Amino acid sequence: MNTKSINFRIITFFITASVILGFGVAYAVSQSAKNEILNTRMEQMSSIKMSKIQHIEDYFKEMKYILNAHAGNSNTVQLLWNYDEALENLEELEIDRELVKNSLIDYYKNSYLANNNYDLVGAPRKRKADEYLPKSEKALLLQYLYIIKNPNPYNKKELHKMDRTYQTEYSELHVQQHPIMSAILEEFGRND
Repeated sequence: MNTKSINFRIITFFITASVILGFGVAYAVSQSAKNEILNTRMEQMSSIKMSKIQHIEDYFKEMKYILNAHAGNSNTVQLLWNYDEALENLEELEIDRELVKNSLIDYYKNSYLANNNYDLVGAPRKRKADEYLPKSEKALLLQYLYIIKNPNPYNKKELHKMDRTYQTEYSELHVQQHPIMSAILEEFGRND
């Protein structure tokens, strides 16, 4: 009985050791496989990241070339001169400036800020609505005429050509050139 007991103990020891060793090897293999899968995924993500970086850089290079081509065009230069001259008379409009500012602040609060996501990584912080007001009187008036007086919803403002209440040299030029500028923006995948 003593020999059987020793044999039983030896067999039990080897079985227990084999089971423990098996679990140890299985754990080590699973950890190694997990690490390998994680490394493979990280390499894939790195590759995707590099590809996207290259795609974005290529896009901006293409945009630069297209913009340079349009900017160098004599028609574009003449158009900018015409806009500059048309803006000179804009400040003569008889519109209550406080109404303009208050309308813009209300629009920023209820439409502009409400439609922008400031929770994205790297996004600028959300500011108070009045901090978005343009500094120049001309820009205030233009935003009032082409945003506030625009009957189209937030994401369709580019459909508006002019407010007929205030016909100025600028509005006439805007109506004339709007299709051309819209085509350029569309070419870049942008909106007005």
